[in-house]
Amino acid sequence: MTFNNMRICIAAFIVLISWSCADSDKQSPFQADYLLKSINLNRDCQRKIIDFLTPMELENDTSKITDIYQLIISPDTTVYQEDEFDKVIFLGLIFNNDSSDIEIIACYPELGMIYFTELVNKESTVLIVNNSSFRNNFKKIENIDCLITPYTLHYAEIEEKSVGYWLIAGHSLINGHWMPDSISQFAFVDKDLNNEWQISGDLETKKLKIVDSDNNTKVTDTIDFEGKGVLLLNKRKEFRIVCIAPKAIYLYDFDNGVTHHLRKIK
Repeated sequence: MTFNNMRICIAAFIVLISWSCADSDKQSPFQADYLLKSINLNRDCQRKIIDFLTPMELENDTSKITDIYQLIISPDTTVYQEDEFDKVIFLGLIFNNDSSDIEIIACYPELGMIYFTELVNKESTVLIVNNSSFRNNFKKIENIDCLITPYTLHYAEIEEKSVGYWLIAGHSLINGHWMPDSISQFAFVDKDLNNEWQISGDLETKKLKIVDSDNNTKVTDTIDFEGKGVLLLNKRKEFRIVCIAPKAIYLYDFDNGVTHHLRKIK
């Protein structure tokens, strides 16, 4: 190799290193307290995941997924159990190279389910919208080796006719006693609702009793699950269910544009 050729090779090597460093230093649009790591997946991996997500119809003629990140998260243990997301794959999707147009989905390979997530408090905690989900055939991504997954993970195989959106009415986790948390979240405008909620019942319709600190009944009502929302029939109030988790319920108040947090007390 001549001296000039060697100089060209060295220069090219330096350029390659520069490109590599620039790519590794690329700022992720997913920055939040719950995130431990944000990994930009390579193009081949992204193509396979986009193909897997096609039945969800996330893309159309004008909206395209242009980047995908795998997100390693630390769950908020005031909402979830500590190990609740050990076998969940979180994916951050970016549409049309616009970092303001992003979506986070939580994939449960063993259940065959995909859930959208929302950020509802100042700490930017990931919360799963778990009253509706998309059922998909996870065998399609079983051999994608660019994803970080536990070795013990099993992938559900869903037949074609079962692929699609699935509404879960009357989530059983809502049964129990709950206290609105007006310190870390907004208080209800209707002051009667800022007392202990006692919820019981099966499937779509449940009974609600709200009592004060002296166990005096303030409200008796019927809760009716309606799509992604919940109705208090007597109070004529409607909330969207943002999250029902083992330790918390988040309800979006349409009338006042705020999110309410109820924490499990027993």
